[in-house]
Amino acid sequence: MSPSGIQWIDMIFFGIFNGSPDGGLNWHILDEKTSQTFKERFQRKVLEVKSPGILANAFRLRFAAVRDPTATSRVPDR
Repeated sequence: MSPSGIQWIDMIFFGIFNGSPDGGLNWHILDEKTSQTFKERFQRKVLEVKSPGILANAFRLRFAAVRDPTATSRVPDR
């Protein structure tokens, strides 16, 4: 369980780091990772921008899995 009691923080990152030049109307892939686990609480992951020519003012990470499948209903859809 995560420090705040919210299980969705215990993620397995399998997805895409996106950037949007227009506040979230259109999204461009900046980086992709697969099967990246967070082994420690508050661990950081480095994501590289593969398309440096894309300017963005909004960013999102898409998480596709959690360690505890019963907690998936608690993953916010944003």
